[in-house]
Amino acid sequence: METIPSEEELASEGLLPGGLKAEGRRRADKAYRVMYNKALSRSSKIEEDFKTFNGMAFLVFVAPVLALTLVFGYSHMGLAHYWVMVWVHEAGHGFWCLMGSRTLCAFMGLGNELLFTLVPAIICFRQKSMYYGGLVFLMWAGLSLQFAGVYMQSAEVPHGTSFAGAITGRINDMNEANHDWSIVFRNLGIVRHAKWIGELVESIGTVMAVSLLISTVFFLMPVYGGYKPEYISDISAPGALAACGFFILHGDGITEIALSLLAGTPAIQKINGYLQARPNKSR
Repeated sequence: METIPSEEELASEGLLPGGLKAEGRRRADKAYRVMYNKALSRSSKIEEDFKTFNGMAFLVFVAPVLALTLVFGYSHMGLAHYWVMVWVHEAGHGFWCLMGSRTLCAFMGLGNELLFTLVPAIICFRQKSMYYGGLVFLMWAGLSLQFAGVYMQSAEVPHGTSFAGAITGRINDMNEANHDWSIVFRNLGIVRHAKWIGELVESIGTVMAVSLLISTVFFLMPVYGGYKPEYISDISAPGALAACGFFILHGDGITEIALSLLAGTPAIQKINGYLQARPNKSR
């Protein structure tokens, strides 16, 4: 059976009348414009959705932390996080204890918190327009590490009140049998190192939380206005550099200062590049 030649084939052999050629081009142009406008409209809607997502991330996760920090001080910046994540933490114990491992059950309080923050952060980091939202989730992961680090430090000699004890009124009920990190570290044989492990984890969490709180506050309006960072560090590094100054003024430890300075290195490199480029422009 003989195939019918296309318009392009007929035109290439000079067999397509001029009027039909023009009509074909008009139809193609019209179809292209329709497709382009649909794609443009869809792209604009997606960008608006990203802006809405970033705005909601600020209102739900950043604004409460910022407000409580301003009202009660830097040492209480994790209050909003605690009121939410304590339920995620306890749900982690409840679910993972079903696996039968006592060590896994104890660890997955923190593990569940990190699942609920790092997984959304990783998803957000796949799209430049959502880098901001990813850093918000990463800030909450930092708050989880900050709290866990403090908790870890009492693993060798457990003390304090557990969540169950607070509910039932059994004050100072913490012991080797119900202290998460006492269980984990004793089973791993590293409980004698609990103090410095906890201090390191607390420092890492503090640097993440403070740096990203600063970044998400000061980059809210640029991001909402359409700014798309090329790299995640375009937002996170300036906040880390500002946090380094804060830690110095606040009298925090060398670990916090060093970690925030390291995280702020991309911002230092950008500043250095800008300063080096200025004389060249003037010449």
